[in-house]
Amino acid sequence: MRIFKILQPALVALALGIFTAANPGGALPMRQAPLAPQKIDGSAGSMDSRVPSPPGPWGQLEVIRISTEPPDDYVAERYRFESAEWYFPDYTRERIVALFQAAGLDKSRQEALWKGAQQNLLSNGWTFHPDAELLLSLTPASRKVIYLALAKYEQNVYKFDPFRWRAAALDEWFVNGGLSDATVSMIRKLLYYRGQSALFADPELVLATIPNAADRVQTLKTLARQSTLMVRLKIQPDADISALMAYWGRHRMSRDIRALLESLAKVPDGCTLDIIHLLPRFARTRLYSYPIRTKGMIDRLYDCHWSSMNFWNDPPDDRMEETQYRLQVLERDYSRIREPYVFGDLLFLMAGGEEVIHSVVYIADNIVFTKNGTSITSPWILMKLDRLLAYYETEHDVEIMAYRWKQREEFDRP
Repeated sequence: MRIFKILQPALVALALGIFTAANPGGALPMRQAPLAPQKIDGSAGSMDSRVPSPPGPWGQLEVIRISTEPPDDYVAERYRFESAEWYFPDYTRERIVALFQAAGLDKSRQEALWKGAQQNLLSNGWTFHPDAELLLSLTPASRKVIYLALAKYEQNVYKFDPFRWRAAALDEWFVNGGLSDATVSMIRKLLYYRGQSALFADPELVLATIPNAADRVQTLKTLARQSTLMVRLKIQPDADISALMAYWGRHRMSRDIRALLESLAKVPDGCTLDIIHLLPRFARTRLYSYPIRTKGMIDRLYDCHWSSMNFWNDPPDDRMEETQYRLQVLERDYSRIREPYVFGDLLFLMAGGEEVIHSVVYIADNIVFTKNGTSITSPWILMKLDRLLAYYETEHDVEIMAYRWKQREEFDRP
């Protein structure tokens, strides 16, 4: 059957744990640090802070776009910087020469790189130590070719998981960040582009030019910013509560949600409700927060898949970090579906039809619940689906495979 042929690669990839978009660092989300939200100043970029949302089965939403920054101690703990190094495991000299030529490096730049190169017999590859002058001289096109090759190996930490922002709204990345003009100019010079995203992977080069420790921390916080959404449901006195319940109320909190919506519908002039109150406990207690390591606990890879597949669970099931168990749960508790998506649907992003690179939970109006990587500087947030697809853009076409929790329809009983 065609559905089986489509479904099978996703299940196989999920079972094998092929989750290449995740940051390699581990973190325990047993407690969360509060969000440090910052409303975007619409005059500073191309974005208005309040985004209109058309009505749908979810009701009428009001969307406010904000940016988040991790707490100071998070960036101090997470980021360690030394001089720049490029690791090319399993690369022959001839293959590296071909890469440098494809990147358009002239003879002098190639000679400068080879002067400090070290051959690693254990990895059958090479390590390079580019200096600041060479790194600053690279064009965005040259940097892209080299850095995308480096991004395939976790040893190249900031190439593997670079800082990134939407290229069309680059000014928003730095607005109200407290960075000097010289620092912003240097970061811009070191950017390279993939699809709709601007990427930055040379923090050690920029930080070396900033003498003040507090300014270095603020630079990292600004680079680690993520754009997210605060979403509110508009409720008028004539609101159709049954229709809203049919969308939002199909989980264990259904009776509480109905009582809340009925109460709010009695407000004479109407009101708004943050949709965080409509989410199941797992998402409600994590949204807009950062994971931290808990003393005495062992680091685990609590990534996007652990987060999305625990969306309905209270308490979360830590076995979701095991790839084989995730596969069993997906086959047992979920059904493959197609659009339109509804609240709680599980969406897998597939690269090249075979590789699972990310997973999220659909909320409403193309808004999804996501955790972009395992880093402690990566919070649980809401994003528009098109922004998320741009965030995870690869050289391969990215497709969505969707699943629906079988128990969803069993809730919201009178």
